[in-house]
Amino acid sequence: PVFIICASSDAKATDKSGALTLSVAPSAAQTTSDLLDPQNPMWNTIAGNPLHLNRTPPLYDGDPQDDGKRPTASIRLCRTTGGDLVIRVNWTDPTEDKRDDAVRYPDAGASHIYEMHSQTTDRFPDAFCAMVPVTRGAAKTYPSMMMGSTNNPVELYYWRAGTGFQFLNAHGRASTSETKIVIRGTATRQNNSYVIVMVLPNMSPGNPVCFAIWNGADKQRDGMKYTSLWYEVER
Repeated sequence: PVFIICASSDAKATDKSGALTLSVAPSAAQTTSDLLDPQNPMWNTIAGNPLHLNRTPPLYDGDPQDDGKRPTASIRLCRTTGGDLVIRVNWTDPTEDKRDDAVRYPDAGASHIYEMHSQTTDRFPDAFCAMVPVTRGAAKTYPSMMMGSTNNPVELYYWRAGTGFQFLNAHGRASTSETKIVIRGTATRQNNSYVIVMVLPNMSPGNPVCFAIWNGADKQRDGMKYTSLWYEVER
């Protein structure tokens, strides 16, 4: 995933510092495992934060133009007594677009070449990502939306329809690398919408976080997607 951002006209600051903030509900009775259930009634008691999303602008000739459409998206956050920050995000998407698994075919060349082959190169999956700085805590400056930088790298908590959750690192554009770290999360569809619940560890008050959503039906992938501005977790 690649983050590219343009300013939102309807995003509003919610504190005196001018930062966009996300309200967080405390939970003394719920465990992290309980909250990973998207149907947990606890989520209905937590106010949702609407996400203000932008469409990344076309960068090259032939890129899709902005059609003005935006998914309706909101996020709820809950902090457990154990210190985990659990987020529940939902957004509208009338179609479910998954990534097909690659297929292995016999190959006459060297065994390590062309082992796996994509079946549908013109189809793209729906996806969601939360991006946070590697250095946790309140930040005087946010990382670059272009996947962070060498001096301010980021972590990506990424979900893709058909393949599930991935934890990725990045320190600038085209620097994304996979890891074997397991993300705790669940994903489901409800009434033409996606609901993703995941754990973002070590998210202290004031910690920045931003989000991206891909609509596979619109052939969104890589840098073509919907993105939010940086938010700060409620202090």
